[in-house]
Amino acid sequence: MKNISNKFLFLLMPRYSGSTMIKELLASSKFVSTFREGRCGEGQTLPGASEILFKQNRWNPDLEVYWDRVKEIFYKNWDFDKPVLFEKSPPHLVRALQIEKVFSPSYFLIGIRNPYAHIEGLIRRDNSSPTAGAEYWLKCAKFQIYNLKHLKNTCYFRYEDLTDDTEKTIERILAFIPDIRHLNKDITFMAHNITNKPIKGIVNLNHQKISLLQQKVIDEISRTLRKEKEVVDYFNYEIID
Repeated sequence: MKNISNKFLFLLMPRYSGSTMIKELLASSKFVSTFREGRCGEGQTLPGASEILFKQNRWNPDLEVYWDRVKEIFYKNWDFDKPVLFEKSPPHLVRALQIEKVFSPSYFLIGIRNPYAHIEGLIRRDNSSPTAGAEYWLKCAKFQIYNLKHLKNTCYFRYEDLTDDTEKTIERILAFIPDIRHLNKDITFMAHNITNKPIKGIVNLNHQKISLLQQKVIDEISRTLRKEKEVVDYFNYEIID
């Protein structure tokens, strides 16, 4: 059971943005406890928790969550002998302030990915339309801005920061939560990716994903993103003309 030194670490990141890769990176530390059951090690799919968190309307920020029950289930699945207790269900980003109240002390890794690379995954894996995919990216991005402004303990980085400047980003994570102590960037990552193969080390797959998008699809995405360009600019992404 929890002791005074345990820290709750939540990854707030939209689906198909690299969250499972980051979960595997965190699991490379013997001082971090991650969930072994559930799809992709997500708390929202744990037995007992899925009926509460994995509902069809789970992306609704007004969803009523029975946090006492969720907390009980999470506690049963974490290893409290490890100082850092990690969880990464994507819909958490719409109710992070609730999580901050329930789990103390809570810390948040806040991440996002290039919208075109992210939306490619939504189109290919969820059969989303380019417009719906862009609207989803914008929704998540606006919640992330809110989270960055209102949560107490945050460490923000983009998928591209982690993949293109891996050492520096890992240093930032370790400075944020020193109890993690070490992360191994050279493991073989089993997370689903565009190659459909395990990948040795941390690799930026954005170019391969964006290259699959037809120009008319890119144009449709850009039209939607351009309506809220300030959100795209906030994360230093560019709209493709």
